[in-house]
Amino acid sequence: MIFKKYISKFLAFFKKKDEHVTLLIFNKSGLGEVKAKNVKHSTLRAFLVGAFSFLLFAFLSFVAATFLFSERMTALKYFAENQMLKSKVEVYSKKLIEVEQKLASLEEYESKIRSISKELKLNPKYIPRGGKETSINDLSINSKMASDDIKSRMEKADTILKSIEEKEKSMAELLELLNAMKLVVDSTPTSLPANGWISSGYGKRVSPFGRGIVFHEGIDISLRTGTPVKATAAGIVVYAGWQSGYGKLVVIDHGYGYRTKYAHNSVIKVKVGQKVKKGTVVSLSGNSGDSTGPHVHYEVVVAGKTIDPLKFIKNNNVARLLGN
Repeated sequence: MIFKKYISKFLAFFKKKDEHVTLLIFNKSGLGEVKAKNVKHSTLRAFLVGAFSFLLFAFLSFVAATFLFSERMTALKYFAENQMLKSKVEVYSKKLIEVEQKLASLEEYESKIRSISKELKLNPKYIPRGGKETSINDLSINSKMASDDIKSRMEKADTILKSIEEKEKSMAELLELLNAMKLVVDSTPTSLPANGWISSGYGKRVSPFGRGIVFHEGIDISLRTGTPVKATAAGIVVYAGWQSGYGKLVVIDHGYGYRTKYAHNSVIKVKVGQKVKKGTVVSLSGNSGDSTGPHVHYEVVVAGKTIDPLKFIKNNNVARLLGN
């Protein structure tokens, strides 16, 4: 082979003993003066070895630089991808925190709904629920998550958030309704101010003061003097003082057109403008005003007209809801 021939000559050149080699140096045109210079074979050999070493070093440096540049570009690419993945993980983590907060909000709504339902004696066995569920554990982050995996989980988290927000809205509306019901119930006089013997009912009766047939606008509950008289519903005290016929009188406005009166007291325990709850002691029973003995005269007024308290308690829809 031709390459074998040249290789043999190249190797033979390096095996030669130290002798002179004549170099001919021509000018640019190749004509005119020609210079001859003798160079030792060893010198030329050293020059060739040096030139070859330099070229080899340059080639290897170029290859190494190319490899390092490629590695650097790959590293930069991975770094950029990792930064993007890190950013997505942070966004996803915030999304999970939002999901957990929404779930906590739902639990709070449910707790309030159960509490109010219990007060209203509705006592639901469960809060209505529905829809496809995804475990929060399935959404948790692990170190081997890929970008596509995060994207998929983000979509799941968004779906869960949307479902939670819909349930949250529904529960908020239910809670608002129950609060409204509770307000009506708390403001409705569906009990008696004290436990005792009803000595006189609502309606027509013979006046104990010799006034003939009269209309009794409330009921009289016979009690020992000093017995606590309690508000039959939540409201605001609009009158607390002496009134002709009634003696020491307390009047409470419950809103929704309801008012109650507590008369013939010995002591008044509340002031005008005071807010009271159902069961708050407003007075102590007595014998003040037009009275033949210690008792409390109790009236229920609806839209300016008196109603038989006993009939109101028995027939009122709210009362039935409460089981009274």
